Amino acid sequence: MKMLDHPGIVMLFEVLEDEDVHLSLELCEGCLTDRVKAKPHKHLPHDELQTAMHQVFSAIYYLHNKNIIHRDLKSDNILLKVGPNERLTRTSLKVSDFGLSRIVKDGEYLSSVAGTPSHMAPEVHDRRCNHKSDIW
Repeated sequence: MKMLDHPGIVMLFEVLEDEDVHLSLELCEGCLTDRVKAKPHKHLPHDELQTAMHQVFSAIYYLHNKNIIHRDLKSDNILLKVGPNERLTRTSLKVSDFGLSRIVKDGEYLSSVAGTPSHMAPEVHDRRCNHKSDIW
């Protein structure tokens, strides 16, 4: 995370270690899951969905250009910089939780099964994970 600098990725300021590891991260207001659940029909309006997907794909594109696979993309790991009643803008969402991410070379595949089972791409189960698995 220390090597990442993108408006769609949560900023890591400092890592402190004692008996545990503590991360000092950019302050966010909640996650995308909570925002969706708070909506009357449990989905984002089209304009907000478009903005959200643009931001998430921009962050993923940035990660993939640095040869990083996130491996656990889901709405719980997309944090909000805005409050529950504020509109989403081009800088409202931040991809977070890089605990399962890995750096891989072009053409390389990961054989370990990692991520949230309900959100895993089929190729993860086949032990042939690469950048495309994040798009699933």
